[in-house]
Amino acid sequence: MADGVFMTATAAVNWFDKNGGLHIRVYGSDGETISERCADAGGSGWTTGTFSTGGSHVSATVWTVNGNPSIRVYCTGDNGTTEWCNDGAAWYQGTYTPY
Repeated sequence: MADGVFMTATAAVNWFDKNGGLHIRVYGSDGETISERCADAGGSGWTTGTFSTGGSHVSATVWTVNGNPSIRVYCTGDNGTTEWCNDGAAWYQGTYTPY
């Protein structure tokens, strides 16, 4: 995200890990690209995450199993809505279909 670029759409999720540490993820779109910002317990403030894809609108959800997060991010752009998933290892495209 370049300086002076303002987010037009955002979504946020959070969870507590097994040790009670808070983790926050904010997904924001500048109208063309959706990117991730992260704040983690014990970290040094906000950092840029690994998630980045095209899209102008975004929504997200998270749930945990034994303190391990499963994140789903739904990105909408010219080609419809795409689901992106992260279950702790890496981002992958999900199987969501709009209808």
